[in-house]
Amino acid sequence: MKAPEMRRAAGPVVGVVEGMEAAVGVDIGGTKTAAGLVDPSGVVLVTATRPTPAAEGREAILDTAAELVRSVAGDRWGSITAVGVGSAGVIDPERGVVVSATSALAGWAGTDLRGGLSRRLGGLPVATGNDVHAHALGEQWRGAAAGCADVLLVAVGTGVGASIVLGGKVRYGPRSVAGHAGHMPVPAAAGAPCPCGGTGHVEAVASGPALLAEYRRRGGTRATDLAGVARLAAAGDPPATDVLATGGTALGQAIGGLMNVIDPEIVVIGGGVAGCGDPWWQPVRAAIAAETLPALRDVPIVPAALSATAALLGAARLALTTTPTPWATTTATGTAAGPAEAGQAYPGEPMRDPGTMCRIAQAAAAGGAAGIRAQGIEDLRRIRAALDLPLIGLWKDGDGEVFITPTLDHALAVAETGADIVAVDGTLRPRPDGRTFAEIVVAVHDRTGRLVMADVSTYEEGVAAAEAGADVVGTTLAGHTPYSRPGAGPDLELVAALSHDLPVPVIAEGRIHTPEQAAAAVEAGAHAVVVGTAITHPTTITRWFADSVSRSPQEIHPK
Repeated sequence: MKAPEMRRAAGPVVGVVEGMEAAVGVDIGGTKTAAGLVDPSGVVLVTATRPTPAAEGREAILDTAAELVRSVAGDRWGSITAVGVGSAGVIDPERGVVVSATSALAGWAGTDLRGGLSRRLGGLPVATGNDVHAHALGEQWRGAAAGCADVLLVAVGTGVGASIVLGGKVRYGPRSVAGHAGHMPVPAAAGAPCPCGGTGHVEAVASGPALLAEYRRRGGTRATDLAGVARLAAAGDPPATDVLATGGTALGQAIGGLMNVIDPEIVVIGGGVAGCGDPWWQPVRAAIAAETLPALRDVPIVPAALSATAALLGAARLALTTTPTPWATTTATGTAAGPAEAGQAYPGEPMRDPGTMCRIAQAAAAGGAAGIRAQGIEDLRRIRAALDLPLIGLWKDGDGEVFITPTLDHALAVAETGADIVAVDGTLRPRPDGRTFAEIVVAVHDRTGRLVMADVSTYEEGVAAAEAGADVVGTTLAGHTPYSRPGAGPDLELVAALSHDLPVPVIAEGRIHTPEQAAAAVEAGAHAVVVGTAITHPTTITRWFADSVSRSPQEIHPK
């Protein structure tokens, strides 16, 4: 394979957040996935919903969620600070991992929810939690529990779940299972099998499927679903009325027991079963009153107010009020056939968003860049759609020694964005997936037809990378590994040696801060030069000037 000709010079990408900040909330359920763009005041601006590809596995589910995020963000992508996700299953909010899940979502248990979604969104920070917890945060923020710091929310639908909010924060528990109210024992469920594998739990008699099954067990034939049972009960049908009363009483007993332990300001009850009307609500309230301590008798027991938007709001609230760990440190870069550029912008900086990165790439192209080197999946997609210049793509991920497109999966994802060249760590250090650099090169060539650039730090690494099949070798990591030569400027000796000895183009990259240094790199034999910080990182550029003018005249012009 031959590296594409680089025409003029390259440009970087970095991001500026425009307008008011916002977050996207995502609700991943067994049948549908929804997303909503939410402003900091709790106004839902845009929503979108798609069926959850539950039977297709985790990758399809994450793909759907990412597509919905991009859909609702639209041209406001630059204002998105983070994404919050409320998902079915037991979710570890610290690691962003699905600890366990039912078979309703195939392969969902063990999914890296935070990392998988953040990767698909170009490194955008993602906060995660259980869908019932998200529901509770939504109701506490803008719904029935607005203004209350201590809230018990109970959701009764396909299952029975709860969320405990104390001091305005969800109580997850050290194992992330706090709130599983459906597995509290109640007398009416004695011996009844529960979906968890146990017996005697309230979910076995109070969930929607359990109520409908009990109606049919008693010989009921006039209703085909729970809504039909509720209509019959409202009309006075004895079997339907008795079934709702039994399930409602069992639920009320469980809620009353929880109230005695938690002492909430308010109890919010939501979910599909909560729509069964007075024949269900009356026994629920009566059982709560009979079970709770006298001091709790005046605690409001109210229906949820937000319906389908509660979980979206709560997930967005999670994103707006926490500092999720970003999956990847994002950097934008650019390249050039003579001089070029590469820039950097990290999460939290004003220049960090794919839309701005794309505009900076366009500005670099207008200034004469021959190509673009950029980091981040969403950044690459946008730049590819906007520019026809050669595009070198990479994906910085992880906090280990190897983080520039560290695995084959990362490399394939970069190739899918339309990047012409996939930049990969070309050092001799071990990779997270255990593959060698040569194996990654072969797979990228065979599966995608893309070229591979090896980012190296020493002469030996450059030679080894070329022998392994790299189409381009860059001095990107020179001075950035413990064993390579440090310095304030580019390693021109390395550039010259590799350019002289390698059969593939060599790109000079790293610590090129002036036009003179870029010209010296080309003079040393570089096929192209990548210039990053000096063109694309205003924070650093400003600091250079600020540090200079803050020194005394004597420091600048010593006698």
